[in-house]
Amino acid sequence: MKNPILLSNKISSLNISIEGSWVEPLIQQLYAELEDKGIQFRPHIWISNDWFCPDGVPGFAIPFYLLNRELQSIEREELGDCEAITESSFMRYLRHETGHALDNAFKLRNRIGRKILFGSSKEEYPESYTYRISRKHVDNLGLTYGSSHPDEDFAETFAVWLDPDSNWQNRYENKPKAFEKLIWMDACMRAIRGQKQVIANKRRIEAFELDHRSLRAYYEHRRRALGLYRFRALHKITEKQVALREERQAFVKDLNQRREQICKQVQDESNRPEYIVQEVYQQMVQKIRAFKLVPRDQKSEFFQNFKEILKEECKKQDNPVVYMG
Repeated sequence: MKNPILLSNKISSLNISIEGSWVEPLIQQLYAELEDKGIQFRPHIWISNDWFCPDGVPGFAIPFYLLNRELQSIEREELGDCEAITESSFMRYLRHETGHALDNAFKLRNRIGRKILFGSSKEEYPESYTYRISRKHVDNLGLTYGSSHPDEDFAETFAVWLDPDSNWQNRYENKPKAFEKLIWMDACMRAIRGQKQVIANKRRIEAFELDHRSLRAYYEHRRRALGLYRFRALHKITEKQVALREERQAFVKDLNQRREQICKQVQDESNRPEYIVQEVYQQMVQKIRAFKLVPRDQKSEFFQNFKEILKEECKKQDNPVVYMG
C-alpha cells in the first residue's frame, strides 16, 4: 500500500515526475500548438515550488503540488484552493509561461515594438497588484493579470494568441489597445517562424529535488505570501476545527451559496463596485478554508457579522489587493 504524503515530508523526497503524470500529454499539446504556428521553439519544463520563468532561461517551472491528486488535495486543504487542476486551466498557465520563455529565448524584450506596446521589462515588479477592469489588456489567467507588469502583459497576450480556441480576432476587435498588441504579436511570431532561438540553455532553477523544506514549512510561507493572515476580525466569529472536515466543507459550501446574496447587500449598503465586493468575499472564504475555520455562533448571527466584516474590508481599499506569492 502506498504511504500517504505527510506535512512532515520534505519536498525533495516527493516521488513525482512529469513523465507518466496527467500533465505530460498537456505539455505535448502545448508543443503541438507551437508546431501548428510554425514555431520551432520548445521550452524545457521542470518541477519546482511554483509557476515561474527565470530571466535568461528559455524554459519554466511548474509547481510540484499539481503533479498528482493527493498533492492537489493537500494544497487545497492548506490554502483553501488549488488552481490549474483542470486541463483547460493548466493549459492557460502553460501558454502564459511559454510566453515568458519565448521572450527570453529570442530576446524579444529588446525589440522597439515590444517596448512601445507593452512597456519596459526593467520596470520593478510590484509586491502586489490591484484588480482592475482594463480594455488595454487581454484576459487569459483572469484578474487582467497582464496589467501587473509589462512582462506579464506580453505573456498573457502571447497565451491568447497561441490558444487555438481564443478567437482573438473577433473577441478583442472592440478593445483597440489589446487588439493592437495581438496584431503585433501575430506579426512578431510570423517573423521568427523557423528560426532557432538565440538563448538555448537548459538551466533548471530551484528544482524540487533541491528543496529540503517540509511541506508544513512551505505552506506556512505560502500563507504569509498570499496575505491569508489578513481579515483578523474573522477570528472573532470563527474557531479552528481541524478534525471536523465534513462540517468545514459544508460551511464553505454554504458560504459559496450565499455569495451572490451577501455581495449584493454589501454592494448596495457600501456603494462599492461589484468586482471589489466579490474579490474581497473570495479572499475571506479562502482564509476560512485555509485556516480550517467554522462559526462560533448560530449561523444566522455568523452571516450577519460576516457581512459587516466584508463591508468594512471593502471600505478600506479602492481596489482589492491580489498578492503575488
